Amino acid sequence: MRKVKSSILFIFIILILTSIWVQAVVVAAEAVEVEDIEVIPTDQKLFFSHDDPANDDYGPGTYQYPTNQIFQTGQRLFDILSLKITSEAQLYHFYFQFADLSDPWNSRYGFSLPMLEIYLDHLPEQGINNLFSQGANVAFPEDFKWDKLIKLSGWWVKLYRPEDRGKDLFTLDEEVTEDPYLFKEAKIKVENNMIMMTIPKKITGSLENAKMILLVGSFDPFGYDHFRDVDSEKSSWKLSDLTVDNADSLTRVLDIMVAARKDQTKVLAASENGEYPVIPYLYLNETKAPYQRVSGLSRYLMYFVAIIFIIMLFFIIKKFKYHH
Repeated sequence: MRKVKSSILFIFIILILTSIWVQAVVVAAEAVEVEDIEVIPTDQKLFFSHDDPANDDYGPGTYQYPTNQIFQTGQRLFDILSLKITSEAQLYHFYFQFADLSDPWNSRYGFSLPMLEIYLDHLPEQGINNLFSQGANVAFPEDFKWDKLIKLSGWWVKLYRPEDRGKDLFTLDEEVTEDPYLFKEAKIKVENNMIMMTIPKKITGSLENAKMILLVGSFDPFGYDHFRDVDSEKSSWKLSDLTVDNADSLTRVLDIMVAARKDQTKVLAASENGEYPVIPYLYLNETKAPYQRVSGLSRYLMYFVAIIFIIMLFFIIKKFKYHH
């Protein structure tokens, strides 16, 4: 009878220690490393948050930077790490965190190399399913019909609607002195490798439960829809993919944001029949990042807790055997 009671007590102690250990690991894992992200202002409410894996600005996993020295000054030049969207009375604030925003060409906003396209689908039964312009070389899911496109480079922000698709976006008319698609109401600020974009709700409308597709490419003022092209050989000014013989149908997108458990390399991979990759969308009602990078401090804390647990378990087992 005494042995039975001792066994029950032993099992009970192990269960308690295991519970404590699991809770400690969870707390440590929730300490997320957020690089250079400032605290959200108190007058803004977190509306959406999504983290993206680091070191993945290589499209389908095989792209290389151009060989010109402009692209050799750093690494992860197009690597987006996270997006946070906050909301206040009349405004939305987008916080795009990058790994390394360089500005070799002294742009207006302070970043020269990446370009972002943000497709928004927030009007039911409206919008179109086609890409605005075949520069990115991607396709959209059948249930994604965008009604707003915000296009952002280091020199300008532009806003397009479905009815603008197919129009001549460039004009030689001397009387037209200003680009009609400039998104003048958008305010841009760059700090600590973060692009902060503020836009008025009166133009975008409510983004509650909207769908979004975010594309990051390499900005080329002379490229297809401002996307830098991809070649099958190394090039001074083009991206390269040395694993293919023909790069004509390859996507020109370097980084995207996908939901948890989706692999970017598979999403952007070239198909055998030459069809463009279909980019999955994200819902803008997620307030918890599905992907988290555990910081170095948190990782060491997890290791410490695990070691303490193992030591305690060893002594308990040893004591239990001694008494038996």
